[in-house]
Amino acid sequence: MDLNALRAATQGISAHRELMGTAIMQMTDQIFLMLAYQNGENALNAYAELFYALRKEGCEGLGDWLWDYLRYTETPYARLMERGGSDPALENAARRDIDTLGLLRPLHRRHEAPPARRIRPCAGRPAPLAGSSAFRL
Repeated sequence: MDLNALRAATQGISAHRELMGTAIMQMTDQIFLMLAYQNGENALNAYAELFYALRKEGCEGLGDWLWDYLRYTETPYARLMERGGSDPALENAARRDIDTLGLLRPLHRRHEAPPARRIRPCAGRPAPLAGSSAFRL
């Protein structure tokens, strides 16, 4: 998938929509936008800002941060799963979101595949919520 298609896919995240309002995802989107406009210097600056923000939170990369976000943030999908409810449209949207976010996971680990499952969260994160999305998809 090329970067323009990846940016478009992230714009379509719906079941985890609040994710797109976070500073980390706005920085990620800024990188894609600068690359789309072939503005390499600003893309590099946006990447440096993202790298710094991730390390400041104690995360090794975007995949680690996404894992923690999905694990520790209550979403409409997580609440649905916690109640044992069923909403096929929300469930399908959540799956599409996770597929898209999975494409972002390796962006900061060029030569190393991210671990399938992390044992510890990024620094300073609380215990996971009961109905967190990361464990349901």
